[in-house]
Order: sequence, then structure tokens, then C-alpha cells
Amino acid sequence: MKRINFTVTEIFMILLIIGVVSAVIWPARGNPGVAKASMCISNSKSIAAGLSVYAADFDHHYPPASNWVVATDSYIKGREIYRCPASDSQFSYAMNEGVGAANIAQEKSPEYTVATFESTKGVINAHDKLHSFPRPGRHGEKSTVSYLDGHAKSVLTLAQKP
Repeated sequence: MKRINFTVTEIFMILLIIGVVSAVIWPARGNPGVAKASMCISNSKSIAAGLSVYAADFDHHYPPASNWVVATDSYIKGREIYRCPASDSQFSYAMNEGVGAANIAQEKSPEYTVATFESTKGVINAHDKLHSFPRPGRHGEKSTVSYLDGHAKSVLTLAQKP
């Protein structure tokens, strides 16, 4: 019988990989809120990617805010992407009115300009000037937004002051 010998480095690398995988999986285990927030960010990234491809096909212009979901149907796989798992509405996201039909190539800071965000409107093609954020957010005190550069993240949306 052959004996397999491992070096200290190989054992360390195996333990490191197990530790990293455990650290990624453990926080979401048994916590549906974390899983829903992760799925919401994934949805927002998919929407942002679809909008970017649309813009590439239309000379760097986003679709009109009043028709953004319908205009990007062929760029986004399935309408279930438009529903946050923590929402009861079929359409949980809205477009920032300020970027509708805009030439995103001329935007000075796309990494800070909100493209889509979680919204309480709950209708197809929802759009406004970031007024319909759920307050407090659907994920604790946070809501998900996507930006013109294509990234998405959770942001703090505390309850509105009276």
C-alpha cells in the first residue's frame, strides 16, 4: 500500500480553502433575510447588465424611464428578475428618472449615479427621482440600488423624518 505524503504547505492550503468556503456559506445558513438580500443584489446586477447592453445597442442611451422594463425585455432573462424576494409585488424596482433616455457615456460619475433602486410603487416601468425607496428598507434598514457603471449594492434607507 502506497502512503501519500502531504507537505505542510498543501495541508495549510486545504485548511485555508475550507475556512474561506465556510466563512462564505456560514452567515447565510439559517438566515433567510441574508439570502433574500443577496438575491436582491443579484437581481439588481442583472438589471444593470441588461440596461448596459441596451445602452450599447442604442448609442450609449438608456431607455426612456416611462418604458424601461418593456424596452429591456429582450436583454433581461425573465420578468422574475424585477421582483425582490422580500417584496410582495411583482415589480420591486424603479428607474431613476434622471437617467431615463440619458447618454450614459457623457455621465461624469457613473459609479455614483443611481440607475435603478428598490421601490414601493410596485408597477411595471416604475420611475421617479428616488422618492419611492421602501422606508425602512426591505433588508433590515437597507435597500438595493444599481449604478450606471453596472455595480449594485445595499444602501442604508432609514425611516423618513416627519
